Amino acid sequence: MKDINRITVFDSDNYIGRFVTHHLRSLIADPENYHNLNGVGEGPFKIGGLLVWASDNPKAGTARRFSEIIQDVKPDAVVMLSTVAVYDVESGENLNELTPVKETHEVAEAERIVKEATGTIPLVILRLPLLTVGTGMDGILRDMVNAISRSTYNTIKDKDARVSVIHATDIGTAIATVAGADGVFNLTDRADPTVADLADALSYRIGKRIFRTTDKAARRIAKLASAFGFTRPEKMYRFKTTTLTFSSEMFYSKFDVRPTDTVNYLKTHNYDENSL
Repeated sequence: MKDINRITVFDSDNYIGRFVTHHLRSLIADPENYHNLNGVGEGPFKIGGLLVWASDNPKAGTARRFSEIIQDVKPDAVVMLSTVAVYDVESGENLNELTPVKETHEVAEAERIVKEATGTIPLVILRLPLLTVGTGMDGILRDMVNAISRSTYNTIKDKDARVSVIHATDIGTAIATVAGADGVFNLTDRADPTVADLADALSYRIGKRIFRTTDKAARRIAKLASAFGFTRPEKMYRFKTTTLTFSSEMFYSKFDVRPTDTVNYLKTHNYDENSL
């Protein structure tokens, strides 16, 4: 990390923000030089240091607020968390930063606003995968955990769809590592596990058995649920059968960081009440 002794984190009142805050706060010797901004009008602002936008789902409206904070803080460096959703793709393998961005996507607009606001200030945008694993995870991963806990989750035989993931504990480390640099980088754990392996690791963590079913049976269940107005089973079926992976080689070739293998972490980490 660039020699930075002050960190200001914006929009950290979310799942990802908890992990980011936990790590970055530990890097600052003087607690008064660490400041979380989760609302509006939280000045007066201390000048300089590292400014971080800690949401993995950036919106244009919030980006405009962040651009105002950039003017107030006058940081030495900025890091923005973003998402690979900016590419607006449903399937693909090893997609890198040269993959075309959907310019009308709200994430693309948020990135543009921040780029314009930073000007000559060093800016790194970290595009996280759609799946971030950690205590309190949400989205389709939460759906998986809930289904496994209820013993209603099934893996599909002969399906080896792969997905990109990252463990949330790695995000704060990545932010600290890139502070003061410039560029846009995908950030994953590089492992790209199969959905089945990810589900097995979660089931191991929960202590519940996963059953297997045929593709034909899984499609029937999804279609039947859809006919009754339930969208989650069909969404889960697509997730289990569609490969969507992103390359983060640009990031790891530039920065000396070793990622956490998420599946292995789930199977080997000794969890306690303090684990994130």
